[in-house]
Amino acid sequence: MGGGGTPSTGSGAGRGECFGEGTPTAKQQHTLTLPPEPRWRGQLSARGSLYASLKTSNWRVLEQMHHAGHLRAIGVSNYTLGHLQELLAHCRVPPAVLQVEFHPELPQRELWDFCQQHGIHLQAYASLGCGQLLGRAEVGRVAERQGRTPAQVLLRWALHQGVGVIPKSVSPTRLAENAQLWDWDLSPEDMAELGTMDCSRHYCWDPSGVT
Repeated sequence: MGGGGTPSTGSGAGRGECFGEGTPTAKQQHTLTLPPEPRWRGQLSARGSLYASLKTSNWRVLEQMHHAGHLRAIGVSNYTLGHLQELLAHCRVPPAVLQVEFHPELPQRELWDFCQQHGIHLQAYASLGCGQLLGRAEVGRVAERQGRTPAQVLLRWALHQGVGVIPKSVSPTRLAENAQLWDWDLSPEDMAELGTMDCSRHYCWDPSGVT
């Protein structure tokens, strides 16, 4: 779900498709290596997406694929501010999307500002802090004022800042709740209260040690 009202779907932390299943995309990660050309062509045909590792040589290949029309866009996940700065200093095609852990305890202000300045769409995963934020008193108070669930408050907190969210659920009730985020917004008072939760806490992997 994007801040501008355009849906963006995904399958979990660090594994969501940037523009939807079936559209050729590539997302660069720190764990996998870009396969030779025959194999990546096969991946694109079969899956509509391609995962690659953080290597300059791989990025050059992704840029070639983008210029040739094989990729609509290149996205990245779990990049820190330093990673993005290094990438933009050398790349010809900047990433369109950055997917990171993002919630009131980890608002990543500097990274958010940098993405705004460079036209990179920020997409949040683990918006609920792996469920740990649902019971926080601050979230509960805002939910009570708004007449919403804690999960809706946490998702709306990201959308309020123009950050896309990729909630995942198999529960029909929760799926319906996740869709009810567009006809209301958080007040300045709500945002201020949720802002007090910032403690730079990761509930998922912390990529700051990757160089």
